[in-house]
Amino acid sequence: MSYNIFQFIENNLGFSVEKARRLINFTELSTIFLKNKLNKTLFNSKCGNLFKEGNVVQICSKSSNKAIQICSSKENPKKLIFVANGSIINSVDYTPNPSTHFFIEKDSDGLVSFKNKNLFYLNFCDCYKRNNSVYKQILDDTKFVVHEVLGSDELFSLESVKYKGRFLASHPDGTTTTCRNNREEIAHFFLNIINVPDID
Repeated sequence: MSYNIFQFIENNLGFSVEKARRLINFTELSTIFLKNKLNKTLFNSKCGNLFKEGNVVQICSKSSNKAIQICSSKENPKKLIFVANGSIINSVDYTPNPSTHFFIEKDSDGLVSFKNKNLFYLNFCDCYKRNNSVYKQILDDTKFVVHEVLGSDELFSLESVKYKGRFLASHPDGTTTTCRNNREEIAHFFLNIINVPDID
């Protein structure tokens, strides 16, 4: 005999199966509405307005106070990684460094990706070059959900689309990692705008 969630609700909470179905459907719709409302609020906020398609930015770690940059791994020089130890524009130690510059890409769902001039995308743990042969394989790896940090008009966290509930993080020494709690400072980042696309 099959025993599903509707039977459980009817037997334990006294709801009819039909009422239980309506309740669950309403809850799902409410969740979708709230998510869309929050996304709309973010992208109408000061922080969200920075995430425009084509903007060239530095992604700066609050923890390390440095910019994310693509570089070769010390363990394997042929492997590209990203760390948060690049100098930030307008800081006293700034030296021009294109490896800290990223173009913002944003899809129709508001998910963002960061691409450098050599077409390498940040993914959750590493860097991959996106091309036709591997595009679908790494699609979710290179996309992030932006969460604005409450109480701030510039700080945000980046949640992996592929690994939901996990956030990009940076330690004070610039090494990058992941965390599950985006209230931690290591998960907080801010943008420096380098350039914005011309508007016709």
